[in-house]
Amino acid sequence: YFRVSSPGALMIFVFYFFLVLFLWSFRKRKRNILLVIFFIFSINFFLWNEIAQKRPAVLRATFFDAGDADATLLEFPDGATILIDGGKGGKMGTRDTGRDIVAPYLWQGGVRMIDCVILSHPHEDQFGGLVYILNDFNVGSVIAGAQPADVSQRDPLYKKFKEIIHRKKIPYIKVKRGDIIKGF
Repeated sequence: YFRVSSPGALMIFVFYFFLVLFLWSFRKRKRNILLVIFFIFSINFFLWNEIAQKRPAVLRATFFDAGDADATLLEFPDGATILIDGGKGGKMGTRDTGRDIVAPYLWQGGVRMIDCVILSHPHEDQFGGLVYILNDFNVGSVIAGAQPADVSQRDPLYKKFKEIIHRKKIPYIKVKRGDIIKGF
């Protein structure tokens, strides 16, 4: 399956206009040709709706409030996207910022590829929601800040985070104070 974003008012009007035209044409018995045209139009309707998603004219920053944790999406005019942190999540039975807040926003906006995920530091309230995002989206690279001493490599959720990066062969870059990131 694939996800499509909700169509705008104009797209809905055009779709129903052609649907009424199609149904009206049944009266003239040109079913085969019009049936083919209708199905081709329907397929194109959803494809063009995806293509027609507007890119921002300037840098757009979206801040997701997820209670105690945050996530930030940067969308650039050239179509590039950066997701900074992912909020809490990744554990069964808990609210998942990635699944419940960030992913629906991305799908609605037609975002299918995240060029770069930046993890400020590996605490669960920063990377928990990224587990879902990394699993369900194409990600170009992950840039991670230094690991604080209180973060255990044995944390099962952190292991899952790293396993997804390894399995999907996502470039993982560790940075430290003073590093400069160019051309990610």
